[in-house]
Amino acid sequence: MISNIPKVIYYPPWEPPETLLAEVKKELAENPNRTTASDLEAMTYMNTAFMSFPPPEQWCRIYFYLVRKHFEKKGHDFTNNCLSFLQDYQTLDQFDERELRRLKDWIFQVQKKDLAERRRQEKKGGIKQKC
Repeated sequence: MISNIPKVIYYPPWEPPETLLAEVKKELAENPNRTTASDLEAMTYMNTAFMSFPPPEQWCRIYFYLVRKHFEKKGHDFTNNCLSFLQDYQTLDQFDERELRRLKDWIFQVQKKDLAERRRQEKKGGIKQKC
């Protein structure tokens, strides 16, 4: 039976680190009625995409902002360590916020299409769940 939990979207051929993948899967399971992808999902996608190509400056700002939020949520202290530069990324301007929102909406749309396709395949008696 196909679950209602969407798959984690990342930039092939790179898979996210297992710990990050587990966090995203947990978040997806806990938020079934969401209307867009989360900051964590966007950060995960960007993490894998940036292993394939160098990001433009705008996307670096967005990524650093998301990384700072993620580590802050986990209780990391940014003072006097190699991540102290993340303190400079407390907020995004309206242009960066708009681009982040577009990325999160795109991830969510890809997930919806994937869920619909898996359900269609299941009705045909074909594919088993694959995340």
